[in-house]
Amino acid sequence: MVSGTITELASMSGSIAWKEGKPSLHCHGTVTGKDFTAHGGHMLGATVGTGSVEIIITVHGKRLERVTEQPPGANVLNLK
Repeated sequence: MVSGTITELASMSGSIAWKEGKPSLHCHGTVTGKDFTAHGGHMLGATVGTGSVEIIITVHGKRLERVTEQPPGANVLNLK
């Protein structure tokens, strides 16, 4: 968790896939504080307080499906 006020979402990338019939998001992001230090990692939630955020979604020609692969027990992307 980043403490203090977040000034900017500098970048965000990830995927939207399907898992067990429901949308499954996996996003990483980089945010900056008032002193412009950067913090990055998994984005588990976010709120736009002032201003705006621009998100571009690229649609893949095939269906992205997340399945649990054993081993190692990770949710991996498969193309359907």
